[in-house]
Amino acid sequence: TFTYDNTAPETSVSTPVAGRYYSALGSLSGGSSDAVGVSTITLFIQEVGGSCYNQTSNAFDGTCPSTFAAQGSTASWTYTFASEPWQPTKQYIVYSSATDRSWNRQTALSSATFYYDVGQPTVTVFSPAGSYMNLSNKASTGTVQDNPGAGISNVEIAFSSAGGANNTWWTGSAFTGADAASNYRSTTSYTAGAVISTWGWLRPGDSYMETGKSYRMKVKATDLTYPPNSKTFDYTFMYDSAPPLTLITAPANGTDKGAAFDITGSSSDFGVGVSTVWVSVQQLGGAN
Repeated sequence: TFTYDNTAPETSVSTPVAGRYYSALGSLSGGSSDAVGVSTITLFIQEVGGSCYNQTSNAFDGTCPSTFAAQGSTASWTYTFASEPWQPTKQYIVYSSATDRSWNRQTALSSATFYYDVGQPTVTVFSPAGSYMNLSNKASTGTVQDNPGAGISNVEIAFSSAGGANNTWWTGSAFTGADAASNYRSTTSYTAGAVISTWGWLRPGDSYMETGKSYRMKVKATDLTYPPNSKTFDYTFMYDSAPPLTLITAPANGTDKGAAFDITGSSSDFGVGVSTVWVSVQQLGGAN
């Protein structure tokens, strides 16, 4: 007896997932099906716009197609690399094909395209500007970008009232959090999946802030790569809600002057220090 079979086998690629960005990919996997059974599965990988994977050199310097045998079983095939051959920002296509026991060959190859991305997202803070945060700075704002890359997954902030010491991280209701890692708070307004976006975060209310104290803010941006790339940026601000004071020491109030004289005085500030003192003189009943 014999079985007549003129139907080509089929394969599938399950890893990588088509269209996904990867920061690490050490192995490939997939499956196959056929009426009488698959005998062999072959693979080849092409860098988009470039050459094919050379198994001998473990690099993309081969002619296309440069096929090689899959590992594992034919029903659930795999292939593990000795070391990952991918290059950052490159795009690759994994092709699979099968031959069955009747020597029918798969002609319409199965494939999956993926991107290799090890770039970390970057963050910029717009507000507060400089090294100081005053009463009017109710929110921190900035930009985040992951370009080129998979796009932004999330932007989070951890906020400490004592330079990052243990048990000083904002929990949402008090500066008692044990560490930054367990007290990141989600920001708002960023666009998930965008390569460039803005973000915002409302700081703790005025009653929780202390003039003259230095606060540490850690902004962590994470992208959509598998596994995700993330990077943390550190910023330190001095909080100052108290206005500065000035005092005129000369001329004394109510005195008469008949010759040139100096105007002198002093200034003080409870917070971060005085940057500028402005003086104006007005003629009573007239203009400045």
